[in-house]
Amino acid sequence: MGKKIAVIGGGSAYVAGIVRTLVERAEEMAGASLVLEDIRPERQETMLALGRNLIRARGADLKISATLDLDEALEGADFVITCFRIGSFEALNLDVSIPLKHGIYGDETSGPGGIFFACRTIPVVVDVVKRMERLCPDAFLVNYANPTSFIADAVRRTSAVTQLSICSGFLGVARQVAQFLGLPAEDVVPITAGVNHYTWLLHAYVDGKDVAPDLLRKLCESDTSHSSWGWQRGVEIARTYGIVPITGGHMADYFFRRESVAHAKADGHWGLTTGRGERHSAVWQHYEELAKADDPQFDMSIAGMHHLVGSVSDLAADLVIAIANDGRKVFAVNMPNEGQITNMPRGEIVESSALVGAFGALPLAVGDLPDAVLPMTEMLARSRKLAVDAALSGDKDTLLYALMADPLVDSLPEAKLMMAEMLEAQAQWLPQFAR
Repeated sequence: MGKKIAVIGGGSAYVAGIVRTLVERAEEMAGASLVLEDIRPERQETMLALGRNLIRARGADLKISATLDLDEALEGADFVITCFRIGSFEALNLDVSIPLKHGIYGDETSGPGGIFFACRTIPVVVDVVKRMERLCPDAFLVNYANPTSFIADAVRRTSAVTQLSICSGFLGVARQVAQFLGLPAEDVVPITAGVNHYTWLLHAYVDGKDVAPDLLRKLCESDTSHSSWGWQRGVEIARTYGIVPITGGHMADYFFRRESVAHAKADGHWGLTTGRGERHSAVWQHYEELAKADDPQFDMSIAGMHHLVGSVSDLAADLVIAIANDGRKVFAVNMPNEGQITNMPRGEIVESSALVGAFGALPLAVGDLPDAVLPMTEMLARSRKLAVDAALSGDKDTLLYALMADPLVDSLPEAKLMMAEMLEAQAQWLPQFAR
């Protein structure tokens, strides 16, 4: 009997990539059934039709169905993929716009935005894992909902289910090696460590050779005059610290705090982009066309398509396949520090390389983080821990402490005003703070 994969948030645009990868690698998951669950039927129906058409066109030995009943989706599942955004882009807009009014930067994983996103998402994920304990206690939870490190902490505190909370950031290492060194991206084994969206490349092995020093040198020598704002700052971080930052665009927020606020106000922020709705509509229109096409082929020229159905979604499916087939492949996983980072406190949630197979995820010993980047790493880990405390308890004092512990928040009076405004604006998604 094939494996059952439940996707919670089955109407997400990212699900197209998960389905595409499973179809393309159907021989490795022969007989598997994919169940899409969502609270909104409209997008879910489009994704179901697209999935059925892909399976038909490729002759894949897979089944796909959809339900609006969470328990039905979870019952007997072997894998549960969480893939949703509580509050959708309306809440993301508030995560970004309200802090900016107070001179503070934040987005879906950093600063006040990340903390409030965690407070919205954690109760929902905790509900999912509690149901998993009853309906599929042996299933693997593959968490793909942001902010992933916060969720990893909340799940390990509230449930015994086996979880793997992941982020696609480390995939950029392989692309950089291919771009700067001309080596096959698929042959790269990256060894990374830190906390989510503040991680560093310690090694990058290709055929047994560590090419991380070569990548650093080429990256630092590169001409960034025509590159994006985030890429330029990421390269400057590499030149200054002598180590390659993973997801340098996200890390720029911490090293260029004033500039990040000014840049977001002047040039816009992706969470506030007025054209997002148009681009999103174009993606879904394309999905609807593919659901009816004789030979469905994704058009990667559409804005955002590479992100939605390329490497990002491919990662979740790749991880499921690695577990199902005992693939023993290296991924970056958010999990408690059990000594894999030797100069970080044990028990803190860290993101580092792990070997993934039928046993789940085994963290690899990566050693010390460089002293120069350790203090910020520890601050972020502690701030996120406080944010999880707040999300689970609904305690507003703890929420304020979490905000003040975040490196992007530098004023207690502004933090109090900002927190009150965000709690009021997002009250519909934050019931735990109503009492």
